Amino acid sequence: MTGKNEEVIIKTTMAEIIARISLRDGKLHGHCEWYDLRGNLVSYGSFNNGMPVAGTFLNWANFLSQLGKEMPYDPSTYCRDWVTVFEVHFASELPNYRLVIEAYSNGMKI
Repeated sequence: MTGKNEEVIIKTTMAEIIARISLRDGKLHGHCEWYDLRGNLVSYGSFNNGMPVAGTFLNWANFLSQLGKEMPYDPSTYCRDWVTVFEVHFASELPNYRLVIEAYSNGMKI
């Protein structure tokens, strides 16, 4: 039996798409891609049952202290416009996404 699949599309207040994230039964499952405010792809990976499996992922808790580090990939937190919040900290320069990117291979952080 398969669960309920859905794709969450996250947009800025100006209706710019900044993320496409797949969920199954309310957990991150499948593809996940994030874009910066200029429309450049900054991360792409796949989740399995709520956990990163392969690719690059944006762990917003590494930069935004108000987010708990215990569950950085909880959909209720993860599926929000953190791009705008993040990029505003870099008003006079290009944002440094290396601060939040994590890479995974075969379910292991590398």
